[in-house]
Amino acid sequence: MAVVDYTYLDLKNPLALKAAGLIAADTLSTAVFVGKGAYWCEIIWTACEIGTGDESYFIELQQDDAASGASAGSYQTTPPLAFGNSSLIGGAAATASTGRFVFGHIQQQDNLVRVATWVTGTIAAGMNFAVNLYPMEQVAA
Repeated sequence: MAVVDYTYLDLKNPLALKAAGLIAADTLSTAVFVGKGAYWCEIIWTACEIGTGDESYFIELQQDDAASGASAGSYQTTPPLAFGNSSLIGGAAATASTGRFVFGHIQQQDNLVRVATWVTGTIAAGMNFAVNLYPMEQVAA
C-alpha cells in the first residue's frame, strides 16, 4: 500500500483522495496519510449509469483505526453515500445527472484515509467521480 504524507493541506490545494475517473467495479483508493483535525470531504460526480435499472454505487470514506500511521490496522467507515437507481437506494432520487456532495469528516488521529466504492448491478459504463479532502478553517473568537 502506498502511503503519501499530506499532513499539511490548504484550501487552494485539496488532497485528491480519488482522481476523477470511471468506476465499474468494487474499488479501494490508495490510502493517504493526513493529520488529525476537521476536514470537508467533497464528492463530485459527472456521470452515473442507471440504464438497466439495477445499478447502485456506494461510496465510503474510510479511516484507519491504528494508534499511529506506522502501520495499517482495520478501517472504520463513514455511512456509505448511495448513488444509482432510485428504487435501490432507499427511494432517493436517481443520480444519473451530475452533482456535488460535501460532508464534514473528523480525523481523530494522524493516520491513513481512503475511499471505498461498492458497485452492484448490470454495469456497462459505471460512475465517474472524484473525491477531495479540504481542511476546515478554524476561526478564533
